Amino acid sequence: MNITVIFTGGTIGSSVQQDFVSTDAQMPYRLLAMYEAEQKKRGAAIPNFRTQAPYTTLSEYMDGSHLNRLIACVHSLLTTDHPDIDGIIITHGTDTLPFTAAALGMCFAYARIPILLVSSNYILDDPRANGLTNFTAAVDYIYDWKHTHSGRETSNEATTSPDTTPASPDTATAMYTPGFPILPTAVGISYCNTGSAPKIYNALGIYNHRPFDDSLYERPYDAYAEAIAPVLRECSVIRHVTPDSICTSGTTIDLLSGNTDIPDPGRDPIQESYTFFDTSCPVCFFQSMPGMQYHLPDDARAVLIHAYHSGTINTKNPSLLALTEQAAQKKIPVYLTGISASSTDYDSKAIYQSLGIIPLPEYSPLVAYMYLWYKYSRRD
Repeated sequence: MNITVIFTGGTIGSSVQQDFVSTDAQMPYRLLAMYEAEQKKRGAAIPNFRTQAPYTTLSEYMDGSHLNRLIACVHSLLTTDHPDIDGIIITHGTDTLPFTAAALGMCFAYARIPILLVSSNYILDDPRANGLTNFTAAVDYIYDWKHTHSGRETSNEATTSPDTTPASPDTATAMYTPGFPILPTAVGISYCNTGSAPKIYNALGIYNHRPFDDSLYERPYDAYAEAIAPVLRECSVIRHVTPDSICTSGTTIDLLSGNTDIPDPGRDPIQESYTFFDTSCPVCFFQSMPGMQYHLPDDARAVLIHAYHSGTINTKNPSLLALTEQAAQKKIPVYLTGISASSTDYDSKAIYQSLGIIPLPEYSPLVAYMYLWYKYSRRD
């Protein structure tokens, strides 16, 4: 089994240096060494790992330039001479993990192989770290995906390291823990919440981290499949399968322009520095709070407001009224996210509609933010 591991930094690729966590060039390879050591203890076969590192950073420093390099790296692996790749694993920091996952989920939902992000809640040398567990689960899932989708034989797919005795067919199969539910799209996050078994999360259903909590939470795919389908059709940069075989067709609101301006498969997008995301997000984002003061930056190309949990916003706020008036004059769209079709209709709904505020479908506010960042980035 052949897996390409893309290192990007984060806690999983860091160590403590002068009392602070910083990226460490050796730690990504330590992750592979730790995995291989565990597999050898079990007498199990080891996949053939290849590695790439388009950049190295702690994830809190991530911006659109990092997303562009990562998307270009994945795109190159999927569209050039790598037909033998069975899966891609991306190591990443936890802080912005859901944002990167959403971006990759939009761009590569239809990829022919799984693309999994893994992170660690602590540096790998810390006994509390879940990084190795997350990585192991990602490898297991790729095995499950490969044999669920390809129908190829399972016995001798994994390869061994040079100093390891080849595993028997039974041992090679036993090195994995099959049974992960296969995601409806290609991109996921492999993560183990404290006290729980590892799980593969759909990249498009993840919520942003809760304060003071390392755990991941997701929304069931069926709850937003129709809403997300047109986003995937617009943002996908590669189509190895028919979209309708993955996503339910149709949507509640069609906001899409049908962008198809993507790199040709024969080109190397890493060298051409194609812009999927502007370095700085062109979307001005507001989280609804009492007494909110709204402000429209000069360089904003869209506004996104995250509603209260019942889908409401304070439409009596003079600052909001001034914002919508200014945005209308500049022809800048104002969107509202966090609204459910089953929400009770309060009188503020009729008011925000009269203000020209556009309600988004029922995908997560995080996905809404990343989608609008993509949609309003300049590609000229």
